Amino acid sequence: MAVDIDSLDPDPGALPSVETLYALGECAAAAYGVFGGFPVRVRAAEYESFRDDDSGEFAYGASTTSNVLVAFRGTEFDDGGDLATDLDTKLEAFCGGQAHRGIARSFRHIWTELGLEAWLRGQLADGSRRLWIVGHSLGGGLANLMLCELALSSSAPSAERLALAVTLGQPRVMDGALRDRLHAAIDPARFQRCDLHRDPIPCLPRRTRGFEHGGSCRFWHPYTLNWRTPKEAERALSVDDRLAEHNLGNYLKHLERWVEIASKG
Repeated sequence: MAVDIDSLDPDPGALPSVETLYALGECAAAAYGVFGGFPVRVRAAEYESFRDDDSGEFAYGASTTSNVLVAFRGTEFDDGGDLATDLDTKLEAFCGGQAHRGIARSFRHIWTELGLEAWLRGQLADGSRRLWIVGHSLGGGLANLMLCELALSSSAPSAERLALAVTLGQPRVMDGALRDRLHAAIDPARFQRCDLHRDPIPCLPRRTRGFEHGGSCRFWHPYTLNWRTPKEAERALSVDDRLAEHNLGNYLKHLERWVEIASKG
């Protein structure tokens, strides 16, 4: 499936459609480079990649006259750099709160040194384009911190143009103070966190270590698609569940099924 970013719902509202979530999930998959990567799977007028071959960090941007999309690649389990980032789970200062140290430092590198901030500032300069942010796994954590940067940093481009940020299977990346600051700055409905039944990654790092989730949680298992609060969703997940469930392909499979059901009314 090739996603035309101009086909995204310009006003996704408090409960974005499964069609919107599926389209953004496909955009997240494109960051992994499967089936030709983002130039093939995402239709746009302009593309830009932000890559560090040494660290393995990668994100891409795509834009049209109406929309700007930023997608972050998630963990590649054969990439030692990704795993080191994931496992560096101390908290450090970030945007007036605290964030997962490994993911925060990776975000800063992509944002500043690889040029994402400068590119995005240019894309949003005319004030007319809508911004979409997406990522799976580690990429979801990076997307979460980009949202914090836009909403809370006075030096960053404004979050006013944000249409929607969607993460799929993201780990916890912030403490309660940062979550509360984020929720005070933007409507949590503009940040949709999708968790799949039996995916253990959203349960990590543990809340007992000071980590919290933010946004509005869309949680589903193979037979239902429910809207739940983050706490309700977390009670349904367990770190003992199968890591294989974390695969983005599983998320897309279930979303595609729900798109088919929705199309039949």
